[in-house]
Amino acid sequence: SATNQGVERYLPSSWPLTEPGFVTQALVEGGGDDHPGLDIAIGTGSYIRAAGAGQVLRIGVDPLDRLVVVLEHQEGFQTVYAHTSMILVARGQLVRRNEVIALTGSTGHSTAPHLHFEILLDGVPVDPFSMVDQPS
Repeated sequence: SATNQGVERYLPSSWPLTEPGFVTQALVEGGGDDHPGLDIAIGTGSYIRAAGAGQVLRIGVDPLDRLVVVLEHQEGFQTVYAHTSMILVARGQLVRRNEVIALTGSTGHSTAPHLHFEILLDGVPVDPFSMVDQPS
């Protein structure tokens, strides 16, 4: 239905980069080695895109010293984009799916430039690969 298509646009279902990159770490749940999202190795200054339409909930430095953007989508979804080198959106801004929101970098505890990408549903990490496909 048309309504479902509307909601569909807001769900985080697009790859968060303009190129495939290389996934170096996937979602790890439980234990001391929790990793709540994907690490995608990609050169500094690459475009980070909104995985779905939404509103910029938070920007700035997180407790791990990473420069992050957090988007709020509908249906309880949020997406997190971390280790950015530059943020191109403002808090409260509405963004479209695939809109460029930041540039990749290596801020915080990071050994090389990459994007840390998380999808949260009601605050709980969801495997991004259950919602987005990595382009080949």
